Amino acid sequence: MTASAAVSSSCSPLFVIPLRRRLLLTLCVLPLALALGACSGRGPSTDDASVSSAIVPVTPEIAGQVREVLVKEGDEVKKGQLLVRLTPDPQEMAKLKQSVNELLGNSRQQAYDNGQMPALQGMGVVIDARYNDEANEARLSQLVAPADGRVSDLTVRAGDALAEDQVVLRLSPVEVIVTARFKDKETGKLHVGQEATVRLQDEPGQAFTGRIKAIGGATGAAGEGQAGSFVNVVERKPVQIAVDVPPEARALFLPQRGAIVEMRKD
Repeated sequence: MTASAAVSSSCSPLFVIPLRRRLLLTLCVLPLALALGACSGRGPSTDDASVSSAIVPVTPEIAGQVREVLVKEGDEVKKGQLLVRLTPDPQEMAKLKQSVNELLGNSRQQAYDNGQMPALQGMGVVIDARYNDEANEARLSQLVAPADGRVSDLTVRAGDALAEDQVVLRLSPVEVIVTARFKDKETGKLHVGQEATVRLQDEPGQAFTGRIKAIGGATGAAGEGQAGSFVNVVERKPVQIAVDVPPEARALFLPQRGAIVEMRKD
């Protein structure tokens, strides 16, 4: 064995052991570093969240027949917009008129009995002004949007007979809103426009992007200690998050459905 070979042979274990240690250290530290890097882009999270936007049904107050449908599936409409024209059923209108007249008669008699009629007349109040036949029929012959929304589940067309309170269509919210309740100290780090990742609690594998729309007032959530005694109250603030939901997934966001919200750091 040469002198150089002897030196190499005698020195190699001194270098092999530190190298192994360095490799082991790297393998241990790398996952931690990756985890810390992933967490650095995250903000507070909560599973105390639910879908708060509601689907609104549109129904007639009286039976009748559809004259004209002015919207189609998927249309976005504004509150007060005319959706459907209908012709109220004459027999139902007669029953309604009789009921209204009886109610007004009782109201007038009660006003006289209480000595209020002269005062009301002196103020220019006409008790049955808004119940005249023409105005009442005109109101009942129109179905208008009770809120802003998107038309869905449109089930009627011109000529169809309608029953009282039959669902003609539904208005889905234009914006899907999830309300997340964060601890009071956490909301100080949040701001309107901040991005969030939203998952439905029973669909955790599907993630949606949202943005904070509003940060509201505090709500109390009591913490429970042993034997059911309440030991503290955690103040939480509701945070409204507008969620970007594709049309094919909108049916998943039913009112009050539980959600998980994870804020993203800017």
